[in-house]
Amino acid sequence: MFITEQINESIDAGILLGRFRFVSAIPEFDPRADDIVECSRFIFDCVRNIEEDWNPRAVQILSELITIGMYSRRHYEEPGLTMDQIQNFAAVLEIIFNSWLHR
Repeated sequence: MFITEQINESIDAGILLGRFRFVSAIPEFDPRADDIVECSRFIFDCVRNIEEDWNPRAVQILSELITIGMYSRRHYEEPGLTMDQIQNFAAVLEIIFNSWLHR
């Protein structure tokens, strides 16, 4: 998918929302500056590899969920997400989003 300014803004908004939700739920979690950089890198790479164009809101939801997942794994000292896991998740999420479309 081609990353437009609107998609870029959706990714940024999703990362910030994911960060806000996670820190609100687990106040003792202290996100590091490089966490956002890592989330951005994974999400941008994932979105670039999506073949179909997604609605910006769907990209925001994907970004938010990936951010929450990455923070959760770091907080609970689990291995970090891999690009394969993120792309598999995006593929499943795309199926879910497409099931909501009524043509």
